[in-house]
Amino acid sequence: MDREIHLMPFSHSPQRIAALPDIDVSRVLLVEDSRAYAQLVEDMLEESHAGSEIVHGRSVAEAASLLAREQFDCVLMDLGLPDASGLTGMRRLLELAPGVPVVVLTGRDDDEVGLEAVREGAQDYLVKSRSDGPLISRAIRYAIERKLVELELADRAAQIQAFAERQRDFVASASHELRTPLTSILGYLELVLEDPDADRDEQRGHVEVAYRNSRRLLSLVEDLLTVNKLESGNLGLSLEDLPLIDLVRAVEEVGLGLCARAGLTLRITPPAAAVSVRADRARVTEVLDNLIGNAVKFTPRGGEVALETRVEDQRVLLAVSDTGVGIAAHELPSVFDRFFRSPDSVRRAIPGTGLGLSIARSLMELQGGDITVSSSVGAGTTFTISLPLSPDDTPWHAS
Repeated sequence: MDREIHLMPFSHSPQRIAALPDIDVSRVLLVEDSRAYAQLVEDMLEESHAGSEIVHGRSVAEAASLLAREQFDCVLMDLGLPDASGLTGMRRLLELAPGVPVVVLTGRDDDEVGLEAVREGAQDYLVKSRSDGPLISRAIRYAIERKLVELELADRAAQIQAFAERQRDFVASASHELRTPLTSILGYLELVLEDPDADRDEQRGHVEVAYRNSRRLLSLVEDLLTVNKLESGNLGLSLEDLPLIDLVRAVEEVGLGLCARAGLTLRITPPAAAVSVRADRARVTEVLDNLIGNAVKFTPRGGEVALETRVEDQRVLLAVSDTGVGIAAHELPSVFDRFFRSPDSVRRAIPGTGLGLSIARSLMELQGGDITVSSSVGAGTTFTISLPLSPDDTPWHAS
């Protein structure tokens, strides 16, 4: 009686086969040095209505060349090839095309070799003498299905790892952001307390530094509280019709001070018409102040920060731009991710926790708005927020 090898019995069971989706296998690379057997495999798959296009390679070198030039859904390979014996050829193809599933179809009826092949990455191990068209077809279909799942799991694992790394970076950044102003506050307050006879102007300067650092700490704590409220769904909004010019003036007041201290110019383009937006005054101002603050942080002395307003398609657009260092193209999709900080900002020790832009996006979306970014390295960055016009503003007002 022939021995049965069931290295992966679930792939061949009727229940498992019935559960498989209809996978359209467009191309299968058959690596087989016997032209006669390769033709037999093609005939068997055709008879089983596998719907596969078979491309034949007679050696590992030929298969490697084909994989480098063309796309395949699966590799079906023998282990006894002219230029590689045993698992050597399989290892080479797996290294060359790790995203393409491999099914071994060999004349070698050996449990140990089969188990080793699966351990090293083969999706299945079939013995020629006991394999027919339906069995080979099912093995190919299952191999593709499992490889897709593996790739998806690997992608999710990479995302989780990246998020975990950002969290670790956030803890480090938050610790620094808390420690630095606290040390400054304590130091300057000690100076005031230890020398009560010091010049009043000097003492006032110390207190002002302590006050600024206290505000910095308060801002960080407020960011953490806002994140918590956003995650729990408990962030309340107070929507009202806000004159756009009022928002611009509020931002201008804050921006002028920031730019003056940083040696920058602030350019404001006021709205061309008296329009209003439907929004939460405090939250929109918070977003704009954050964008202005970021522009100041990343713009060298002598540069410019600008706020421009316009109305398009019944929406108000407020664009905050700068002439700063810019953002690399590959980093743009991540700038609104929580905890994200660009390698350049970390390297240059620019203060920040990676929360501000994530909060800004969430706040805008809650108000029916959005936020976008465009940037070029060395040419500056523009963040644009969009808010709906107040229902009371008619189209001709926005023209």
